[in-house]
Amino acid sequence: MKHLIRVSLTLLLGCAACLALCACGSEKPIPPEAGKLTWTMTSAMLGDPTADAAPRVVYTAPDHPESGAQALRLTCTGGDGNTLVFTNTDSGEQWTASCSQPQLSPDSRIYTLTFADGQEATAISAVTTYYDADRSESYEYTLIVSFPQGSGIPEFHFSAPVA
Repeated sequence: MKHLIRVSLTLLLGCAACLALCACGSEKPIPPEAGKLTWTMTSAMLGDPTADAAPRVVYTAPDHPESGAQALRLTCTGGDGNTLVFTNTDSGEQWTASCSQPQLSPDSRIYTLTFADGQEATAISAVTTYYDADRSESYEYTLIVSFPQGSGIPEFHFSAPVA
């Protein structure tokens, strides 16, 4: 009986050590604070989530061309205090939004944005996980800025590299 307990305990400890070693090497980054990164727009989509038609891409970054979409170089950076600054890097035009304290979850940070003209939006920062063919993981920070349905303003998708 003692031998059986020792073998069981040894197997249990061995399994726990293997799980600990596997988990250490592939820890997913935590969702970033939106104002602490420089974000680059990857696409902007327009559509009605209640309609049967799929949203259409209306803007893409110049290095991610898509049929029927206009190229747009748009960045988002942290401004003074709790603000985010969106900049069209071709024209220099800027839009500034005040940023609420985020609602935190293990997978995201959710902000309410209020632009100078009173327009509100919701911004969500999170981590996107990509898997290669050999099942290795890589990560990218993602920021999605959504405006109210019916506003006619597209949903903007931004990315930033994980350092």
